[in-house]
Amino acid sequence: MSVLKKEFIDRMAEAGGITKKEARRGLELFIETLMECMSENEKVMFSGFGRFEMKTAKERKGRVPLSGGGMYCART
Repeated sequence: MSVLKKEFIDRMAEAGGITKKEARRGLELFIETLMECMSENEKVMFSGFGRFEMKTAKERKGRVPLSGGGMYCART
């Protein structure tokens, strides 16, 4: 089962004894800061949790689901 963003914010607010508005802002700041660090090619590491970093994907052959035809996906 997946936890949606709204449910996650509800849990943060309850666990932290803060309003949902404050929890939402805290989560938004976390995501914005994480994206900013990664856009500057910095790795973000949280001991005991995980590591976030940008990776480059090679060009690859893909498939168009509607037509079943092939296509190339550019390097990202």
